[in-house]
Amino acid sequence: MLDIAKLLTLAAKAAGIRVQIIGQGATCTFWDISDPENHKLWRPHLDDGDSRRLQVACGIDTVHDPEGGRAYVGTRLFTEAGADRCLCVRWAVLRAAAFMGREMVAAEEAAARAEARI
Repeated sequence: MLDIAKLLTLAAKAAGIRVQIIGQGATCTFWDISDPENHKLWRPHLDDGDSRRLQVACGIDTVHDPEGGRAYVGTRLFTEAGADRCLCVRWAVLRAAAFMGREMVAAEEAAARAEARI
């Protein structure tokens, strides 16, 4: 599993959000610097509003079971978080967006390799 900093970095890429990372490891903070006039703390794993904006930017649909505790993106289980349904959905969105960001990075690297061969 990816650490939180890597998840946030890849998710930001998928959403087209420019971030500035301050610190390192588990204690780092991410700032959305997309708007030069208004830098904002970006915490989609902790903040429902940031999570929703990430979800919309990436076009992620989520479903959670009526019992709570599990969240799905499509048919894939992305997280289990017990009774806190909001937490469950935030993590599902973050992980799905990070997966999208990872695919974008892989595609860019493949394109760069192909370009280098020409």
